[in-house]
Amino acid sequence: MRGIKKSAGGATALWLLFMTIIAAPMIGPERAYACSCASFPDAVSAMNVNAAVFAGEVTKVEAESANKQVKSSADKVEVTFTVQKVWKGSLKENTTVRTVQSEASCGYTFTDNMSYLVFANEDKDGNLQTGLCNGNRPLSGSTEEMKRLDAVQPSYEPAAKRTTSAAEAAPGAAITLQEEGNEEQTFWTGYEAAIMAGMIVVAVGIGVWLIRAGRNRR
Repeated sequence: MRGIKKSAGGATALWLLFMTIIAAPMIGPERAYACSCASFPDAVSAMNVNAAVFAGEVTKVEAESANKQVKSSADKVEVTFTVQKVWKGSLKENTTVRTVQSEASCGYTFTDNMSYLVFANEDKDGNLQTGLCNGNRPLSGSTEEMKRLDAVQPSYEPAAKRTTSAAEAAPGAAITLQEEGNEEQTFWTGYEAAIMAGMIVVAVGIGVWLIRAGRNRR
């Protein structure tokens, strides 16, 4: 009986070892080392811990591994946005944010032509970077989150739009300044002409006086 039990136990151990070897490749590295966030932050909490918060539409997704034969879940991806609203950070209208290829390495998957509410931090070189745990979410369905952000920090436009809006808001002022400059230039031109005319009259008068004085001496 003991021999039968030992044989059964050995067979079970071999079967478990066999299944482990077979199942391991099926699990794959991404599942074995999947990214795990402590918690998915709400919008206000995410704004507090990130350097930049904005809403924007994806215009370009460029993966570092596009032309590589060997690809990794940690390969860099650059995502370009047309920024529509900003809650935090000094951002341009066209802003690039970096992430990584796969969620297995805590990357966030952005889709071209879709709009997102983006939370990003700066790396040591000042480049914006984000990931699965930063709090990013599609803009569609994020109305309540944006209202909460506005309650804490009213949104504003990116730098390029602010400059353009200021110029568009006061076109009359720009024209008035230009007109004033033209008027000032016209004034000085007329003033100089009057001085020249006066000098010519004086010179002619002196010349006539000298001629008459010479004739009288004769």
